[in-house]
Amino acid sequence: MNILIVEDDNLQAEALKMIISEYNSSWNFFIANDTIIATSLFTNNTIDIFFLDIEFTKEPETDGLILAESIRANPLYQSTPILFITGYKDKIYNAVNTIHCFDYILKPYSKSAIFKTLDDLSAPKAPSAKSITIKDFNGVYIVIYFEKLIYAESYNHGVMFHTVDGDFHYIRHCIADLTDILDSSFLQIHKKYIVNKSFITSYDKTTRYLHINGVALPVGRVYKPEVDYYIDERIQN
Repeated sequence: MNILIVEDDNLQAEALKMIISEYNSSWNFFIANDTIIATSLFTNNTIDIFFLDIEFTKEPETDGLILAESIRANPLYQSTPILFITGYKDKIYNAVNTIHCFDYILKPYSKSAIFKTLDDLSAPKAPSAKSITIKDFNGVYIVIYFEKLIYAESYNHGVMFHTVDGDFHYIRHCIADLTDILDSSFLQIHKKYIVNKSFITSYDKTTRYLHINGVALPVGRVYKPEVDYYIDERIQN
């Protein structure tokens, strides 16, 4: 397993290497302090996991997101795990949604956080994770995994996907189209809403409001019998 750490602070790069080495001492490490060295390393070696600092203080004209785009442009690395390192939460949105990184680590990072991320990375994956790929309002292609989709909402002549990673507006389809795409883990509760059953927290039959991940959504009269049946079955089981 080849690991590439791109971090322009030598001390932080070595500290990260030491922590990852404790997780698995058999892994090989490459360290780059700038984008030129990093590009040479991943071009001339096969990298299995990337750790990229988002901010490069020594190269203010570029950053880890730009480097990640060049990594993703290489056919060899279109699905290779990229883990971003950052001290700024506001940088995470682009890291997760534009580059489709595997995860991010906030500075100052801890051994437990890194170990958990590596555990998640090493966990066996389903043969084919169910997902849909959309092009959002900004023209960015985004993969939305069913297990991360909380609910979909009819919104502004399109669909707003509310996920654990954020909200994404898709303008080419409507809610009705999703009934043929999403599987049985989803339930249509209104002409405007389809919800992921696993995120439902409560349901008030009197007011016809269903609570999902902290949000109250109305249940349409047409859909109420099916929602009532599902909730009753879930309670019994």
